[in-house]
Amino acid sequence: MAFQHKPNRGSIFHNKSTDEKKPPFSGDGLIECPRCRETFQVWLSAWANQTPGGGKYLSLSIRPKDQKPESRQSSPAVSDPLPEPRQAEEPELPIADDDVPF
Repeated sequence: MAFQHKPNRGSIFHNKSTDEKKPPFSGDGLIECPRCRETFQVWLSAWANQTPGGGKYLSLSIRPKDQKPESRQSSPAVSDPLPEPRQAEEPELPIADDDVPF
C-alpha cells in the first residue's frame, strides 16, 4: 500500500537531477477544500531563494495531480464550480385595494 498523506499535509524531497528546468525540491500532498470537504491530490515544487537583505526563503508551487510536475502550463479551468450562494427571497406582500391615504 502506498503512503497516503493526511489532509492538508505533504512531503517535499530534494531532486538530484541536474536539469535546470526541474525544481530543486518536489513532492506531493493532499489538500482538503474547506467549503465542500473534498480532498485533492496535488504536486508540490519548491525553490530556495534569497531576499535582497540576505534572508533565505522557499518559493512554492502547488498544482493538481492531473498535471505533470514539470509542466509549466496554467491550471485548467474548474469544470464544476461551486454554486453561488442563494439570497433569501423576500415574501410577496398582498396589494391592498382600499383608499387609505397612508
